[in-house]
Amino acid sequence: RYRYKALLDPKGPFLAPTDYRLAPDGLHWQNHRGEGRIAWHAVLQVEETATHIFLFVDRAMAHVLPKRCFASQAKASDFFVLARHFADAARAKAV
Repeated sequence: RYRYKALLDPKGPFLAPTDYRLAPDGLHWQNHRGEGRIAWHAVLQVEETATHIFLFVDRAMAHVLPKRCFASQAKASDFFVLARHFADAARAKAV
């Protein structure tokens, strides 16, 4: 039997603090490991819970932003509304 226990690297990209920025051309991200952009047409769904904002790029893969990382609840709400606006507009344009 082979058993592998995956442990997340505290300095790895999964747990790294990441800056996100919304722009008309996509969701921009940057951390100590790199940077990138996800075009809005690639964001399948934008959802929120009481504690998180999810930008799904696949059925089981999303950029997850804890609302506690925003300066205020209003800032988190503004981010969610704008992200959903950009994603919905891109989806409408593709149809």
